Amino acid sequence: QKRRILSYQGNISKNIFIADRLREVEQIAAHVRMLKKRNSNLSVICIDHLGLLRVRRMDNLAFAVGEMTRCLKELATDLMLDIILMCQLNRESEKRDNKRPTLSDLRDSGRIEEDSDVVIGLYRDIEGAKQDKQKLELIALKNRHGALGTTYCQFNLAYGTVI
Repeated sequence: QKRRILSYQGNISKNIFIADRLREVEQIAAHVRMLKKRNSNLSVICIDHLGLLRVRRMDNLAFAVGEMTRCLKELATDLMLDIILMCQLNRESEKRDNKRPTLSDLRDSGRIEEDSDVVIGLYRDIEGAKQDKQKLELIALKNRHGALGTTYCQFNLAYGTVI
């Protein structure tokens, strides 16, 4: 995936940087601070995904998730940038008839929900969809500064692209 993303780099932006060796939140924070000093126009950081991150002190999982989201929230506020943090859902949605995600489906959701300004859930109905293109729903589950709702896009499964 890294090679594919880098091949599009010229088309998307000259300012894409992929750091796939950083696993501790403290390392990421230090690295982002350095990048922001080098480029004051830096405005968005994307982290894929929360489950792969670590904190130095990890007594229990809920505490660790809280430390990570708190640290990332402080980083975003201090440097005036947006952080897109991807995370997994727990398995509760699979037990419901309506499989669309809810805030409570976020794994270890208490602190994630508390520290987030916006939470967007993705949903695609794989049962009734054509093989190549599927409808993708972007569901605003939380929006501290705006409205909640759903936006519909097309997802091209063959290329992993959203239209």
